[in-house]
Amino acid sequence: QLYYTGSNQSFKSGTKLVHGQQGEIIGPATGVHKGNGLKMRFPGNKDRVDCSLPQLSLEKPPPFPGGHEIGDRLYWTGSNQSFESG
Repeated sequence: QLYYTGSNQSFKSGTKLVHGQQGEIIGPATGVHKGNGLKMRFPGNKDRVDCSLPQLSLEKPPPFPGGHEIGDRLYWTGSNQSFESG
């Protein structure tokens, strides 16, 4: 089993890739990742997903600073700020 280390992605089919999610190797990737990827099955998805090798790891990705993970809801506690760009 490998961990997905890329950014979160959602597809029209309803398939989702979630940073840090563990998945099962099904076989070699086809299509654009053929020769440089693996076909993966992730929990909650009915479809298999081709992932490039740089997006997969044997080890779970480390948490972000403060122990946060993608999907955590955080609140700004600093003072109000305005930027020239709007």
